[in-house]
Amino acid sequence: ALSKAGGKAFSNMAVGYNNVDVEAANKYGIAVGNTPGVLTETTAELAASLSLAAARRIVEADGFMRAGLYEGWLPHLFVGNLLKGQTVGVIGAGRIAYGQFLKANGEQPVTWKRASSMEEVLREADLISLHPVLDKTTYHL
Repeated sequence: ALSKAGGKAFSNMAVGYNNVDVEAANKYGIAVGNTPGVLTETTAELAASLSLAAARRIVEADGFMRAGLYEGWLPHLFVGNLLKGQTVGVIGAGRIAYGQFLKANGEQPVTWKRASSMEEVLREADLISLHPVLDKTTYHL
């Protein structure tokens, strides 16, 4: 489609090429590029935000309020859990530096890479965050 439209190059807003048919692009003389690093901090920030939202039950509380179920204040209604000082398991810690983002906020990340035990991370962590590279070994993790 890109070739028929007169396109000469395709740039993927991502680190890899796994969603690009590079073979077809080469066949039609279309240059393919990617943008590693362009969203690294943004992704780490988003991951941290989602972790905080999960710990604090933000989505659940929002649904509760929108459904009109709120009948008055209760001391523990959707208080959630404090992440500060907790152990966050980061499975697939890599270039995104989610673990570094957590350290800056006072959480203690326990990371798992292919060389160490995921079971240890699962055992020690109060919260688990998944960030592995998608390949055959991590599919359906």
